[in-house]
Amino acid sequence: MKYKVVGIAVAVICILLTGCNNDAICGEVQEKEFLPAYSTTILQPYVLSTGKSVVIVNIPMVYSYPDRWKLTVKNESDGKLKTVYVTQECFDSVEIGDYFIYNVEYCSYEEPVTRKEKE
Repeated sequence: MKYKVVGIAVAVICILLTGCNNDAICGEVQEKEFLPAYSTTILQPYVLSTGKSVVIVNIPMVYSYPDRWKLTVKNESDGKLKTVYVTQECFDSVEIGDYFIYNVEYCSYEEPVTRKEKE
């Protein structure tokens, strides 16, 4: 009986420790927002050195943003609002007020964007 109680206690502690680590975002969903796709061109300065002088060249870069689904989550570890970009399926299944746990399979901290030189 004693070993059974110790085993259950260890299992509960393991579950609690793996629920949300310090790096991941866990907490209540405060806001949901859909951001439609768009592209923009930005002049990106590049510094070229010839050995004797430095030349700054502006190269037009196209930034393409796909459709994005953004959640704002109140992180339970520090109480701060954090932004997470998720898949559409995750976005559709979550409601404001739900408890959210970051998972790399359907989340990203960075806004999805592709960047290439304008042709």
